[in-house]
Amino acid sequence: MAALIPVSQQQQQQLSAGNPLYETYYKQVDPAYTGRIGASDASLFLKKSALSDVILGKIWDLADPEGKGYLDKQ
Repeated sequence: MAALIPVSQQQQQQLSAGNPLYETYYKQVDPAYTGRIGASDASLFLKKSALSDVILGKIWDLADPEGKGYLDKQ
């Protein structure tokens, strides 16, 4: 398994802002540009990947380590 390399908040913003594919996916889940994607919307989108619920749960835990209940571009 590959090790995760920590990135700064600034690096995360640069990566997300500079990746047109990421922006396309983000806009699909947040068409109103609220800047937040709720757990249910994220779940519906990520289930399209056909990954198991266990794997998706682990991804969510990594993406929302503070337990906010939503994703944003931060």
